[in-house]
Amino acid sequence: MVNAASRVGQDVVPYMVVEGTPAFPVTVNTLGMRRNGVPPEGRSMVKRMFKILFRSGLNMTSAVERIRAELGEGPEVREVLRFIEEPSKRGIARKRQKR
Repeated sequence: MVNAASRVGQDVVPYMVVEGTPAFPVTVNTLGMRRNGVPPEGRSMVKRMFKILFRSGLNMTSAVERIRAELGEGPEVREVLRFIEEPSKRGIARKRQKR
């Protein structure tokens, strides 16, 4: 999900909400997941992935390794990891740019 007046120049990880110029992840789209039938366990996994990917300070490779080690292989985990590991021409929106 993209908040109003955001400029998205990079790919956005599934289930995440981005905002800003340039856009950066700010939270998890829990309402959208609930409306689309993602079970509570799946939503919990996505929240934990968000913290590992965007709040832990790890680089993407280390974050992916940690997710695999800690969260296992649920459908939401597989979808996010598949998205991250596919080659991207634009890169993945990660964090707020310092001005």
